[in-house]
Amino acid sequence: MNKLFVPLTPESEKLVRSRRAWPQTPEELSIKNILQRTEMDSPLNVNGTREEFRLPPEEEEADPHHTKRVLHYIHCGRAQEIGMFFDLAFSLENVHGANLCTGCDVKSLPVELRVAILMTHLEMMLDIWIKYPVQFCQVFKLSA
Repeated sequence: MNKLFVPLTPESEKLVRSRRAWPQTPEELSIKNILQRTEMDSPLNVNGTREEFRLPPEEEEADPHHTKRVLHYIHCGRAQEIGMFFDLAFSLENVHGANLCTGCDVKSLPVELRVAILMTHLEMMLDIWIKYPVQFCQVFKLSA
């Protein structure tokens, strides 16, 4: 299930990207690529690849570039979701919230720590929103 509750459409991606606090740096892109590669090599994605392409384990391992694994990762929409989640983590609102929670300017932190804090803060806010939607909307003056 799409944890973000945002329809993954070109319009929603454009909107999310427009809310970024700053343009994506090469270091941030590198970290996003590492996250995606780690998820692509996860047992869940490997099993999904075997199911989608009906591959025996030895045939899947024979592909040195894991082409089908990459294709499955893209087909199931996770590449797009991770990209959007990463952009949401760097949104103006999330950066501001993380600054308030940490008591420092997260942009001044080393890139690895910055990404970890922003993604953790977004996860925390999404968990609160999922568990307590009415209270979340009341606190942030949103419509439920």
